[in-house]
Amino acid sequence: MIKKQPELVLDNQGLYTEQTGLLNWDLIFNEKVTRVDQGKRGVKFTFSFQHPGGIVNIDISDFNISKGRLERLMRVYKGRYSS
Repeated sequence: MIKKQPELVLDNQGLYTEQTGLLNWDLIFNEKVTRVDQGKRGVKFTFSFQHPGGIVNIDISDFNISKGRLERLMRVYKGRYSS
């Protein structure tokens, strides 16, 4: 079955995931994109972050965004929130 809701949404106020709902940027820390080599199955990219309720890991391998682009967007949105 195909999901119709986005798995990850970034905006000036915070980050939304299905697991957490909307979290303001000041509640999100230790965010990173990790590359995991899976041998013959290829490479998997995981976006992870911590918030007061725990740790979230999202497989972003099938997303239409590069690791570097996602990291840049995170810095931009988090910076906008802070200023």
